[in-house]
Amino acid sequence: MPPKTPLEKAASGFKSQGQFIAALHVSHNLNIPFDLLKTDMMTKHDSLGGAIRNLRPDLDSKTVNSNVKLAERQAKADVQESNEIAESSGK
Repeated sequence: MPPKTPLEKAASGFKSQGQFIAALHVSHNLNIPFDLLKTDMMTKHDSLGGAIRNLRPDLDSKTVNSNVKLAERQAKADVQESNEIAESSGK
């Protein structure tokens, strides 16, 4: 995310927490600026894979698909870990 961007602002517009977190992972994993990825997804209503293809046309379909799946697994693990932490702290 761009420096000093509030989390709520960065997450706004995404369909779910998981989609937001997956986009963060793709941004990090593929070195795509998060703000460009989000803009592509929000303004063009692209899927995560579609946004990757637009912003990284050098990647083949197999690489795009595997990175989307990886980011989705990472996001799912992050959400699960966050839920477990919240449950163990009584929240």
